Amino acid sequence: MNKLLSKTLFAAIGLALSSTVALADKTELTVSSWLPMTHHINAGILQPYAERVSEATDGRVTLNFLSKALGAPAEHFELARKGMADITWGNFTYEPKRFAVFTLFELPLLSSSSEVSSVAAWNTFDKYMRSTLKSLDGVEILGLMQLDPGQINMRDKAVLTPDDLKGKKVRAGGPVQTALLDAAGAVSISAPQSKSYELLSTGVVDGTFSNTEALGGFKLFEVLKYQTEIKGGAYNGSFYIAMNKKKFDQLSQADREAIIKISGVELSRAAGQDWDHSSALGKKQAAENGMNFVEPAPELLALIDKVKQQEQAVWLESAKAAGIENPQEVMDFFFAEIERLEKEKN
Repeated sequence: MNKLLSKTLFAAIGLALSSTVALADKTELTVSSWLPMTHHINAGILQPYAERVSEATDGRVTLNFLSKALGAPAEHFELARKGMADITWGNFTYEPKRFAVFTLFELPLLSSSSEVSSVAAWNTFDKYMRSTLKSLDGVEILGLMQLDPGQINMRDKAVLTPDDLKGKKVRAGGPVQTALLDAAGAVSISAPQSKSYELLSTGVVDGTFSNTEALGGFKLFEVLKYQTEIKGGAYNGSFYIAMNKKKFDQLSQADREAIIKISGVELSRAAGQDWDHSSALGKKQAAENGMNFVEPAPELLALIDKVKQQEQAVWLESAKAAGIENPQEVMDFFFAEIERLEKEKN
């Protein structure tokens, strides 16, 4: 009887210990996102990524989306770096001085495909920037995503030439956008995309530099009448998906390798594809609600190209300051990647 009891007791202890080990091997990563969970960045990019992480690690690593963002959009890189949230995402241009080197990916007249520009940006980052930039200390960059090309959107009058922008107040979200508005004689009002609807509906601004996805995602079609469609964008926007480096390093080697395999270029490509899909939906929704889509005059395209050349020169200097050894080579590689990927896509 005692032997039977001992065997039963040892078996129970063994089962308890194995269960404890199994529980200890499971990791839940917190995600702070500053847009509603219904927005495509969450529903179409981050949540599917969370499912792939769980699948790739056999359920050992899961992502928990917090019900409320832990800070403002511009604070989310620091939230990840300091470990206040394990994973965050955000726009590099919300901290233009800190992330000046990423304005390369925000230049106008790039690609009309977010998938192409996202993969090109990741390949450039991975080859030339990943191990160089001190501004990224403390985080593991899981992926980059480029929004669909940014366009010129107005409440009352379409912009066809630079003169149509002169004196107009336009919301802008970064240095490249501001440079174009300055060149056209417009007044730049700095504010995040999430403030566009309020600024337009109250008449604070006459227009906004926004991507086509935002027409539907932020319901901007309700307060806009015109979009000037610039092939490759009047500007572009670059976003990070970042994880706290210490938290990443605490994962087992097997789980780190599994996550790396589904991140990087794969995550960037998937994100770009979702941006392209959401852009098409945004345009459809806006058109159905009466928005007009117009083409720019040659003079406006010429001005945008001039600003692009100026901003390239600015970027070369900022890249040197950031420790990039051969900025011209990096820029040439990025442009060549866009050209190569567009040919493959078409």
